[in-house]
Amino acid sequence: MSSKKIPDSFVKILKHLDEAPPAEKESCEGANIEKIEGGRNNLIYRVQHEGLDVAVKFTIRDERNRARREYVALSALHSAGIDVAPQALWLDETSYQQPVVVQSWIEGQTLDDIPADRVVWSQLVGHFVAVHALKQSPEFDQVPDAVLGFQSGAHGKKLVLNFADMIPEQARPPNVQPLLRWFVGWTPPSFPPAQLSLCRSDANWRNFIQQQDQLLSVDWENSGWGDPAFEIADLITHPAYEGVGQSDWEFVVDQYAALSNDATAQVRIKTYTIEMLMWWVIRWARYLYEIPLGLDQRLAKRSDDWKPHTERKLALEVERLERTIANL
Repeated sequence: MSSKKIPDSFVKILKHLDEAPPAEKESCEGANIEKIEGGRNNLIYRVQHEGLDVAVKFTIRDERNRARREYVALSALHSAGIDVAPQALWLDETSYQQPVVVQSWIEGQTLDDIPADRVVWSQLVGHFVAVHALKQSPEFDQVPDAVLGFQSGAHGKKLVLNFADMIPEQARPPNVQPLLRWFVGWTPPSFPPAQLSLCRSDANWRNFIQQQDQLLSVDWENSGWGDPAFEIADLITHPAYEGVGQSDWEFVVDQYAALSNDATAQVRIKTYTIEMLMWWVIRWARYLYEIPLGLDQRLAKRSDDWKPHTERKLALEVERLERTIANL
């Protein structure tokens, strides 16, 4: 399915990118094309052609419907007048080897590291508050639930345990087993359900672009409806923020609760943070189990040191969850 009529000249470019993707930069049909290094699940190009300046993103074909998910989220934000992301232009899920979504190119400086001061942290929190202002409604019925999201403490615990079941018990690393036993016996607090909001469901700082005094974001392929407090827990537990101190996270939570005017945000964030720490322990353990079996396919090639990298990340997450449990 194609979302809109794509100019014939651009169809030729998409066909070329599909059949003979460039490794770096090249020209084709009068267009300037540059490969953009990004995630492992997609191929991204900047294309400048006949007044257009766009990002072309080919996504892996799986049950997430990544290209469509990104297209509908960006379209919903644009319709709601929330100017924090690119504008979706075209979607085609059938004409090429991989689904493709085309969106406006955002000028600006991509964050080159974890936020270093409270000004940037405030901008990051403000970005999430702006996104979460888009509430679930019939007007945006094409937006699905987020790929990952918890809507209560009990719901989160159930999803994490289902996630753990994807690793046979005998294949679970020894340092994971006692944490899972604790998690099974842990009872999360209860709280009233939150109104569902649009969530990015990917807090990696590499997806944020500085533009004047605000942050915009790209890579919406996991987005959808969810409890907005979960998004902050996802931010706090994301491996990309390794090394961020507790005082910064307390600042983020306090800022979010104040700006969102959400009375139960703090207890929900704390609950979901514990559950997401357990989720990440399992996620790294699943990589160690699945990758050697060929069960985790990606469009981009893995680095040769994926295994020691994964083992180090697992050890860090185990330590972080153990420390969190000790402080409960």
